[in-house]
Amino acid sequence: MPFQKGNQLAANGSRWRNAIDKALESRSKAEGQQDLVALAEVMLLAAENGDAWALKELGDRLDGKAPQALNIGDPNGNPLELIGKVTLIKSNEPS
Repeated sequence: MPFQKGNQLAANGSRWRNAIDKALESRSKAEGQQDLVALAEVMLLAAENGDAWALKELGDRLDGKAPQALNIGDPNGNPLELIGKVTLIKSNEPS
């Protein structure tokens, strides 16, 4: 699953997949599977011809998408500085 449990964006990612699944289910099981295989063949042929989109999709499907870098800091490129504070409070209750 590409999103963590509870992430509201997870539903957005599955809408496209759900629509494709419904379209394939609306055909007979055999035809739907054949159509999916035919689409995969189109992608493989495009990859063999060097089409960048097909090569990217093939890589993403086989190896997963590459992790995205996060740059956290100010607009000048300075890294984020975290400062923590711990306060100890003496309890008056007997232990």
